[in-house]
Amino acid sequence: MANLERSASEQQDSLGPFLERLFLVCLGMLPYVMVASLGGMIVFLGFCLVQRPKAVWQRFYRAGWLWVTLLLIGSTMQADYLGEASLQLFNFLPYFWVWSAIASFLIAHPRPWPLLEQWAWVLVVGAIPAFLSAGVEYGLKRLDPAAFPSLLVALPPWDWLYTGLASDPRAYGPFDSPNTLANYAVMVLGLTLGLLGLTLERSPSHPPRSASALGRLAQSPVLRMAALGLSVASLLLALYCSGSRNGYLIAVVLFLSCAFLFKIQRWIRWLGFGLVGAIIASVLTFGIGDRPVSGAWVTQDPRIYVWRLALRHFHANPWWGQGLGSYKLLYDGSVPGYTEIPHAHNLWLSLAAESGMLVTLGLTLAVGLICYRAMGQWHRYQGGAYPLSLIKGYALTFAAVMVFSLFDVTLYDGRINLLAWLCLAVFYGLGQGLRNPLKLSELVD
Repeated sequence: MANLERSASEQQDSLGPFLERLFLVCLGMLPYVMVASLGGMIVFLGFCLVQRPKAVWQRFYRAGWLWVTLLLIGSTMQADYLGEASLQLFNFLPYFWVWSAIASFLIAHPRPWPLLEQWAWVLVVGAIPAFLSAGVEYGLKRLDPAAFPSLLVALPPWDWLYTGLASDPRAYGPFDSPNTLANYAVMVLGLTLGLLGLTLERSPSHPPRSASALGRLAQSPVLRMAALGLSVASLLLALYCSGSRNGYLIAVVLFLSCAFLFKIQRWIRWLGFGLVGAIIASVLTFGIGDRPVSGAWVTQDPRIYVWRLALRHFHANPWWGQGLGSYKLLYDGSVPGYTEIPHAHNLWLSLAAESGMLVTLGLTLAVGLICYRAMGQWHRYQGGAYPLSLIKGYALTFAAVMVFSLFDVTLYDGRINLLAWLCLAVFYGLGQGLRNPLKLSELVD
């Protein structure tokens, strides 16, 4: 059945190269012009629905998104603030369909592994200017905070890309929150580590042949390592300037995971340990941004009050919740020092309080089954021809956003949301069995 579906899709996929380029463009501009990138993804979804409607629908149905959609609609109909809850549905329902389109496109693609590497390179290299801009912003704010808004006007197109708060000493980059910047940085770090492992796995005596820009990058180990090194340096700079404790914690976890999960040379592993030590030493010496290390980070963290309030909301309506987006509207001022709180600073507590137990369990179960099935097929990818490091990079990226969601909710930002669903589509493809790759030295085309 799967082979017949693939054969039929190959025959009708005359727009395949166009869709590949469209997808790459959307990923490349994702950190900068989110609306245009998401609009391009909707166009991608439309073409996939026209080309293979049955396949997209089957992914949507079999993954459980139909039932999660019905539960979300049921919760919305019970909401105290119906308008707000209806608006918040756009953080879920369109992504279910985009996920189905990406998964269908990836499974039907004759060469999915070069595609996965292209996506990773575009996301990693494309984010470097965004992270460097955060460093420039941080420096300008220290130079003259009062003059920073006028400096923005003199730096097009940064002036209209900037959506942050000019008076905040923390860096925003092209994002609307320092924590969103940090979350995107650690997600890109996961892909960077995956590409690093893949680069070290490749045989330098058999470089890939390609005339494309990505292909030329893949042909030179020096260029690859330079790009990855610049990516790591720029995202660590962005993490420091964002002042995000969560970002630092997850970066350390990812570096340690890389040291144990990837087959890399011993000197690279010790370099990773040294980098983790340097990060910890810098935090103890300089703090994170303008935030020095303090025991109050643990003893007086406002998240404790925020989580208690979420539990009270959940207890008031455990089955259907108070309605998506209602947390900020029902906030009672019980957190010391905060006049408003936008969310519960924990994805699952936020879902439970706003949409109830049924939606929370349904969404978690659907995502968990996709990950479980991918792990169940892991033995199929143990052969030497498969780029396991690339797969692990996508896994680290998804793990980064999930761990970040334990302490903050930035998933509703379209860039974070889309990147998370992209990783989940890759997992689904792994669970269904992607086509055999070419040799590692020929991955990028």
